[in-house]
Amino acid sequence: SKIIKCESGWNPNALGVNKNGSVDRGIFQVNNRFHPKLTNEQAFDFKKNIDYGIKLYKRSGVSPWVCKYVL
Repeated sequence: SKIIKCESGWNPNALGVNKNGSVDRGIFQVNNRFHPKLTNEQAFDFKKNIDYGIKLYKRSGVSPWVCKYVL
């Protein structure tokens, strides 16, 4: 996925801290503030993060990701 490559470089342990203090976690860089139901343990689990990212994509398209502009 181009989103994964851009967001985390395929790193399941990727962690990004934003200016507002929220944290983007895992391979799909799922934000903890906007998606609090995904625990840190789940966010850093490769399969669970991908499953959540796919669900998020099906619901919202590319809008949740900064890297939508490179698609």
